[in-house]
Amino acid sequence: MKARFQLWAGVLLLVGGASYPIAYAAWRFMHFSFAASFGASALVLLIVVVTVFAHFRNKDEETGRVMDSGAQFMNIEEAAAAAQAILSDSSRFAVVRRSAADYPHVDDLAYHIGRFFADIESIKATRGDAQVARSSISPSAMNPEYLRIGTDIESVEIAIRPGDESVYEFDAFDPDKPFDRHESIYHWVLAVDQELYGAD
Repeated sequence: MKARFQLWAGVLLLVGGASYPIAYAAWRFMHFSFAASFGASALVLLIVVVTVFAHFRNKDEETGRVMDSGAQFMNIEEAAAAAQAILSDSSRFAVVRRSAADYPHVDDLAYHIGRFFADIESIKATRGDAQVARSSISPSAMNPEYLRIGTDIESVEIAIRPGDESVYEFDAFDPDKPFDRHESIYHWVLAVDQELYGAD
């Protein structure tokens, strides 16, 4: 909220600063009303700035959708290789690598999720709150058919079904069904990386 306020305050200052010389010139040389000229030029400049901003925002979102869809077309092995490369970047994820063969609910995990947690104790995005951990694996507080493996913001639970590679996200405000699904734990890592870091 604070960042958004600062952004719009900056835009308004920019528009006002650019409108002043235009209004002054219209008043000085064309004998137009200063106030009317200032208001008209400010309105036109504001529309231009908002249009340009919307254009680039839509372009970024479209690029994000293309990249997300590309990740979804990866099979698990391809996604695993891409995710492991991302997890090696400590500026994006804090990773605790500690092997373990036996821990609660290990027998309920699908093959690739089991392999993931056999080698990795926890990962946490350095930006945001997305995290999964071996110690988090427990019955879901939102749906008894699932196992929780992590959390995002305080109201979001990262979960799996026993024996299923898919990773689901539940919101405490609508816990009856997941609001997102990823093909595997590795696809989830790729989605989080894309959402938080994009093309950084």
